[in-house]
Amino acid sequence: MHGKSVSALLATTNERPSEVKMDVMEGDQMERMETNEEEVDLMDIELQEKTPDKIFTPKRQFHVDYLIMKCVQPALGNVKDPPTDSSRAIERLKIILNSLQNDSCVCDLTVLSGIAKHLTSILKEKEQGSTTMMTHWLSAEASKPENINRAGTFRRFAVQCLESKVIPLLAGIIAFIDTNRNLDILTFIEQWKIDLWLQIFNDPELTQLRYTWIVSPSRQQELQEVIVKTTSLEGKVFSAVMPFSWLIFRQIDEVLRNTMNTKEVRDSWFDVVMKATEIFQELPLGKLLSSVEGTYIHPLLKSYILDFVHMVYAVQSEEECNLVCETVRIGCKILIEGEFGRLLPSLLGCHMTHILHDVRFKNFSHIVHVWPGVSRKTVEFQQKESNFHLVTDEEITLDILALHMLIDHLEPSKESLNKPETRMKWLRQVCDYRPIIERIFGHFNQDTDRREFHYGKKCQRGIEQARLQWTRVVVVKLFIEHVCTSGKEELDIRRCMPLWQTFREGADMKDIKSLEKMERFLKLCHKDIVKKCFGDQAKCISCENPIEGAPVRLPCDHVICRKCFYDCVTLKEFECPSCHEKFPGDLNPDKSENVGEIRKYQDYRRRCNSFFMEVVSQLCFAEGTPPSQEVIEKLLSYIIGLTKGKKIERVVSRELTIFDDSIDPTPVVRSFLLQQLMQTSGHEIETHLLAYFNYADRLVGTTGDKQQLIELCLLVMTCMEDSLHQQYANREDEITMATKMLRDAVHNITGDIELLDKIDNLSKVRFSLTVVSKYIHKLYGTAQKSMPDPTVRKLFDAASKLCEECGSPWPRRYFVKQLCRCYGIESYQTVVTKSEASFLRWVRLPELTGNKVEECHDRYIVTGDEYKELRETIVTAVLSENSERLELLLQKPPNEWQTRIKLLLALHREMTMNNVYGGQPQKFTDKGKDFLNEFIMNHVIVINKEITQGILRNTLWRLPGNIIPRMELADQNISCLLTHFLVMMIEIPGKTTLLTPLHRIALDPLGMTKSYFPTMPQDEVSEIKEALLAARQQTPGENPVFYRCPNGHPYVIGNCGRAATVGICKACGREIGGEGYKLRAGNELDTGHDRTETGHILGRATKMGPVSAPERKLNRASFSVLRLLTHISMYVGANVNLQAVCQSIKPNIEQADVGRYLIEHIDLDLTSVQNVLGKNKDEILVLIHFLLARIMNEHTIAIIGENQTPNVCGLLDKASRSKWEEDFAKRYMEPVIQDMQNILRVINGKILNDQRLGADPLLQILYETDKPQDTEAVVLLHEVPSVWRYRAMITVNHLRQNLDAVKMKLPVLRLFLKEEHHLRAIRFVPSIIRLQKMLIQKYNRKLDRAEATTLTIADVKVQMRQDRRLKEFGYLLEDYIEAWNCVRESLETYLCPANESLVTVDKEYCRKDITEDTSISHLIPTYKDAGLCSYAILFFLLKKQNIFLDNYCTQTKQKEDNLPKVHVKDISSAHLISYHPDKDLLPMVLANCNYSFEVGQGTRIDYNVTNLERQLMDRFLFSKSFITKIHEIETITYRSESTNAVVFKSLYVRVKQERLNPAVLSQICGELRLKSYPDLCESLDKLDIAISFLKSVGSDPESSLNDFMTNTLKMDNPFPSQKAQQATRCKHTMSLWITLAMERAKFLAKYDKKAFEGISENFKKPLTEEQTQDVEDILNRLPIELIDIFVEFLFECIVLKIDVPQNIDDEDYVDMSKICLRDALIGYFDACPYDEDLTIEDTLMTAIGQLPSDKEDPNRILTAQSIEVWSLVNKVFTSKHRQRH
Repeated sequence: MHGKSVSALLATTNERPSEVKMDVMEGDQMERMETNEEEVDLMDIELQEKTPDKIFTPKRQFHVDYLIMKCVQPALGNVKDPPTDSSRAIERLKIILNSLQNDSCVCDLTVLSGIAKHLTSILKEKEQGSTTMMTHWLSAEASKPENINRAGTFRRFAVQCLESKVIPLLAGIIAFIDTNRNLDILTFIEQWKIDLWLQIFNDPELTQLRYTWIVSPSRQQELQEVIVKTTSLEGKVFSAVMPFSWLIFRQIDEVLRNTMNTKEVRDSWFDVVMKATEIFQELPLGKLLSSVEGTYIHPLLKSYILDFVHMVYAVQSEEECNLVCETVRIGCKILIEGEFGRLLPSLLGCHMTHILHDVRFKNFSHIVHVWPGVSRKTVEFQQKESNFHLVTDEEITLDILALHMLIDHLEPSKESLNKPETRMKWLRQVCDYRPIIERIFGHFNQDTDRREFHYGKKCQRGIEQARLQWTRVVVVKLFIEHVCTSGKEELDIRRCMPLWQTFREGADMKDIKSLEKMERFLKLCHKDIVKKCFGDQAKCISCENPIEGAPVRLPCDHVICRKCFYDCVTLKEFECPSCHEKFPGDLNPDKSENVGEIRKYQDYRRRCNSFFMEVVSQLCFAEGTPPSQEVIEKLLSYIIGLTKGKKIERVVSRELTIFDDSIDPTPVVRSFLLQQLMQTSGHEIETHLLAYFNYADRLVGTTGDKQQLIELCLLVMTCMEDSLHQQYANREDEITMATKMLRDAVHNITGDIELLDKIDNLSKVRFSLTVVSKYIHKLYGTAQKSMPDPTVRKLFDAASKLCEECGSPWPRRYFVKQLCRCYGIESYQTVVTKSEASFLRWVRLPELTGNKVEECHDRYIVTGDEYKELRETIVTAVLSENSERLELLLQKPPNEWQTRIKLLLALHREMTMNNVYGGQPQKFTDKGKDFLNEFIMNHVIVINKEITQGILRNTLWRLPGNIIPRMELADQNISCLLTHFLVMMIEIPGKTTLLTPLHRIALDPLGMTKSYFPTMPQDEVSEIKEALLAARQQTPGENPVFYRCPNGHPYVIGNCGRAATVGICKACGREIGGEGYKLRAGNELDTGHDRTETGHILGRATKMGPVSAPERKLNRASFSVLRLLTHISMYVGANVNLQAVCQSIKPNIEQADVGRYLIEHIDLDLTSVQNVLGKNKDEILVLIHFLLARIMNEHTIAIIGENQTPNVCGLLDKASRSKWEEDFAKRYMEPVIQDMQNILRVINGKILNDQRLGADPLLQILYETDKPQDTEAVVLLHEVPSVWRYRAMITVNHLRQNLDAVKMKLPVLRLFLKEEHHLRAIRFVPSIIRLQKMLIQKYNRKLDRAEATTLTIADVKVQMRQDRRLKEFGYLLEDYIEAWNCVRESLETYLCPANESLVTVDKEYCRKDITEDTSISHLIPTYKDAGLCSYAILFFLLKKQNIFLDNYCTQTKQKEDNLPKVHVKDISSAHLISYHPDKDLLPMVLANCNYSFEVGQGTRIDYNVTNLERQLMDRFLFSKSFITKIHEIETITYRSESTNAVVFKSLYVRVKQERLNPAVLSQICGELRLKSYPDLCESLDKLDIAISFLKSVGSDPESSLNDFMTNTLKMDNPFPSQKAQQATRCKHTMSLWITLAMERAKFLAKYDKKAFEGISENFKKPLTEEQTQDVEDILNRLPIELIDIFVEFLFECIVLKIDVPQNIDDEDYVDMSKICLRDALIGYFDACPYDEDLTIEDTLMTAIGQLPSDKEDPNRILTAQSIEVWSLVNKVFTSKHRQRH
């Protein structure tokens, strides 16, 4: 061994012993190890170093086999399995031991030899990477006295030292070779598999097992426990049938994908497979496989395909697995044709088949998910219908065949569609199936468009057949949802089966035949309804046709049909067609005696029309392709008709309906059909658009007004522009297409082209310039400057070329409008200042050249005309030095305090704001300013002289806010807003009004330091309490009790609800809980007192994002505005009393930093309001000024006299704050927000017409004051100003704002829009779960917490690239980050139940972006620290779905119990409210947003909100699941120090533990004392191995421990004690271990040796003489029997409680060494880890209680001295025992 490293010692000879036995070596045999022919005593191996340079040759060759056999059992104990495969440990043990005992020699290759080779290889790799000396290690270690002491002899320790090096590596090797239960193959009867297994395992070059696989990722520490991996797609355990199939998979996949990356255009996929085959067969593994004999190729290929499918496909059943395997085989055979049957091409062909058809395999998996029985049904169908065209091996058809089966499964029974209950069940089934069905159709269309040819002819035929049947299903579904009702009063079509039968051959709504079938069915239904309502109808006296709708009775009592009536009205022929009696032009045709029947009939018609429009939008124009020409013509015929009178014939418009009596009295052009056409593509689309345009042209042409044609063009252009925004929603597409459109438009804008082409071109220019403005603002419109990437630079260049060369000024003007109206004028001004760059010079409008100082707009004019008059009069007075007119205005004003506000604002505007011009020529002389100053300061109307003087002298603000030369527009805007608020607060009367809280924050901040500031987060523990207490119904045994830590943070104790253990508060780190049912000092029972913090508690704005979620009951808009007003109030308050406001801010900041702190919040609030309301910053400022003016104007005598309670005025409690917020929002903010559009229109008009700034050319451009030309010719459409008019885009925010003005209830739509900012993130839940599983699977028990905090995402990406999972990790990470950004603000205050505690995510985590430098611990779910981010985001989103569904059920009057339920571990997208806001929600909003213009009335936007709500429920909410057991989210188990306490805690979970009977213990101890110390140590080692298995697999607590160790673990003579062998059960394992360990400790203590090897040094501090004397005094008062019990009790407490591993970086870190020993012992008494209670005599408990523990006592004994105390107690006991005997 001299000078040998471990790997050198383990280098094996080529020879093997003839026989291998697993007998455990005892006595002297343990001091020897066998070699080839004879035994060699370890002492024969010279250990002393002779000469440094002499090569040492041992007398015998050291052999590794027996060392491996000695180590295999403890190594197996260190191998751990996933919780779902816990029984695997025993199976693995049997397989390994049997293999080692019965190795079948195949060319001298065995399991043992394979292990030996891998051990040597791994150790060499380890040693090569080590920086320390790896030789002479054994002699140095074995020579240490403590090591010889433990082993008994030098030779024993030499063996033990080798074992310690080998065991962790051997555990890693065993875990590796049992991946996917790979060891099972050794038990198979197929000898060729065993041979191949051994061949691969005996060549480390083939397995490529590296040392890095066995150690922790960053610290490279060997793992105490190694997790067995599985390589199945979803991490589920499966049993491989092909030896080392995952290794073959990995190498083939890498070779194949590298070959694909170098594929040339002319190469086919067959060529790629063959090229990859040539590469693979040159690799060692490929060479081995290519040598397989022909007879084994087929079974090998079959076995590999089976494993391959498990690795790439989520298998749910055996039938499904067999179907997929057969499909892979078919695809491979088709792909490689004649090469199929050759092993290597076939293996690679399987991989390529899956790569090419990955989506199709996933589609089949999704079908199985929604209908688990489809696999069995498919197999049965294949057997029965073998001639069916989709049952074939000529092409892959599995997914399409399953699609047919799935749609056939929707075939309703005879009466199921005629009953409401069974209809709903059928609808739910349709909704469950729809996503996957439509996904398959979508993929087929994509494949066809891209000409990828993944579907054969039979599949194409199958798809078309399935589409016809699915359209049939959808038609019936829509009919049930729209027309069939469950009400008792409404007219109902209760029998739906006739419609199902109508389309028995399938339906194609793009074909005229199907449309006509549906029309006939609807007319038959209509006929029945008419008869029910109005009885048998006579003929119309005008057209003499039977009346088919509600009749119209004329004053003359004649009855005509509605069509004839509307013909008369349209042609203004107001007389009876029969008797010619005149009737009024405003005659109401619905006025009748049968009002109720007419109402029912009209409701039915509305439902029919809604159904018909859904069929048109969803089916006629499905999949982006238009219907046939016949269908288009039919649809056009529905919306246009001819009215014939006596003398004239006129074109009329109608709603899109099959009923021909719905005529518009005034022509109306509706966009519905146009919008549907816009969403399609194909060569026919231009023809269809032209047909529509010609129809509309004819319609508006009836008026003779050419301006109406312009309006028509604008409507068409608007629809086209919306379509472009919808079509190019992602960044890459919009930039690419906008660049192309701008380049194409340069010469087309002014060109002579067809009108429709011109409209199309103009819509593209508008779209493109909107995109340009977005990126210009993003890069240059803010204070930060960024450089564009090459694609964006090309976009800017194209915009520049268009604006410079198109020959029209309008595109540039339109761009400026977009930039200013969307992002604010200050954004444009910022861009202009940066326009020195060549590619930005074009942004300057030629008419706005010059370098003048910019002054912000006067938004004070919102206060009214009196303000404008005062402002102009002040200017006149200063210039003329004459105050007569001003005096007149100020004499006896109608409302003095309001006039005073307006006067101060006017002074600020004209006098203070003049300072912005700095050194430029002033419009006022110093003499004139002094004149005004004297007049104002001496006038009786002025009360607050200080404020007035501050305004006049520009010294109003002690903080930043006074006007400085060339002040930025943004700063001017803020200053004016602050001034407006300050002036109003100072002058507004009333002491106890609804305005008082803000008034006091602004003017009396000292009195509000203990108030609950508006919009601040609050403690929601009461709500959590209710939820947890309500949950007791499901877990009756639980009794959650709530407590508070010393700092007031809440936590909960479950089970009995009493304190039994000590923990750490997650919020502040203080100790919580207690011991012996006694709480720690400072902890208390939660009395229900709310701990919400007062003051301002948000922290810095720079670490926050814009408001994404409101607090309490406010909506987002009101919440954002109120938070802005709060911060403005605080800023004003800081101007009054800076110290008081500083005291209100938490966490504390420097007093000098208060101003900047609040300004940052005000800026953030403005951005939040801007985002929520969808307006630019200029418009937001207008709204806030208007709100302040509204508060002033509505501050009537009644409001001044209000008497709000002191709690409300002072915001003294949480409830008062909540009530005040709701009342304030309802009175002041909600009316402004609801009427926002009109307010902005009026106020912007006033600003535009303001004589002071009205001449500003930029304002005139922005607010479109261009006067229309006398004649606006269509041929010059590009010069018509209205073409370049700004309009707000249709967005979800736009819908939300319009919905506020709708009086309909729409509870579900309103609820959805309120929560949409969070609901949109639920779609990421599957990705979050997959990411968490991926990381847990990779790092579980492999990382410790400290490593996880240093391992960054960038580091993990490197590792994922090595694992070939980087792409998957990348897109999962992107989804996680997007979800995180959606909810992180809400997580700051979210109380998340986790592991029986209520915790919140650290605000610092919430306020940080996730980047590549972020530690991976943020992404791995845990109950604390950074990992709580990952746990909380998932818990929050799942809980959000449950809460939303609960509210949804309440609004729709459903029972929550009727919702489908799914366990948290079984979640898929189908269970979730899953939608993409841009790809799913926005198109739905656009589809229900219709433009129309009525001749003479202009264009109007209408949302079909009722239909939108129904679609939203149908698409996003129907059939979604309630998530159960959310608290069972999987979390990671970090690798920790393996102490006895940790091990026994795991053991107790598997096998409940009890103490051995004292008599039995006494007898066992007596027997042990007769054995040698090495025997005792050996027994403990064997028991450690047994415990490692028991804590993993468990056992019957009553079963014999000796039998388990002997029969199951194959150990000989596990115990030296006969009584231990007879009496101990598995439930006594811990007790026996404690007994053995204590006997060992006593033995060592007897000879003054270290008795507590392995216990932390932190607990081995010495006792002082005084402490020693105190302990001895206590012990001397005890009988020897109690001292003996105390020795055992203290030993147990040290091992199981005190020496618990702690991570100093953990939030719950407790330094056990600083806890007094007395408390630790008492705590252990109440929480010992046995099933029965610990019984100790009162005398001993009294003695323990006498141990010094007072903090003030200098002799206080800590757990840091616990080892010394035990030694002392044992010494006293030994002494007394010796004296007695």
